Amino acid sequence: MATNVLSNDIRIFPSSRRTVSSGHYGDNFVTEYNLSSIINKLLYQAGASTNSQNGFLITTNPNDDNIEFNIGGYFVTAPKSAILNAINNNSSGGGETSYQNFVTFSVADNVVSASINIIGDTGSEEAYRYMEGSDDVSASATPPSGTDQDRTNITLKIMRVSGSPSTYEFNGLYTESKLRLTNFAIDDGTL
Repeated sequence: MATNVLSNDIRIFPSSRRTVSSGHYGDNFVTEYNLSSIINKLLYQAGASTNSQNGFLITTNPNDDNIEFNIGGYFVTAPKSAILNAINNNSSGGGETSYQNFVTFSVADNVVSASINIIGDTGSEEAYRYMEGSDDVSASATPPSGTDQDRTNITLKIMRVSGSPSTYEFNGLYTESKLRLTNFAIDDGTL
């Protein structure tokens, strides 16, 4: 005999027929939170590890022009030169777009870290959490009035630098943030 579980006790993704009364209507949508969570949940349940569970470095070749990484489930690609310009406070002078603040970079002990903030209304459906920021940092990014904002800061170390403030130079990838799979096996079935 089949039995059912109360709607508000179960989350299902993706599901297109959830009702508002279930409290899980966010399961209906391909939300930013749902998509960014897929990679992390699969990898870390499979035994993946890094120095930090906040993400992992994808780039493996230190000679690549771009650094690719996953932070909090978000895939980010940035040119090393742009990161160095940012931490050295050099303006590119290009003017083709405004500065973004979705992902920020900082230096401590000659290690560059990328940071993001995940934001959502306190007590609301977690499926509606999103990465805080804007492509135009001069624009006001204030939350809607009457909401309590719950922010989670996620930081990932991505590269090493040498030098001092305003003269930092790339010195290598932060290898401790590379993804490692331990006790990982793929069963490809029988042919």
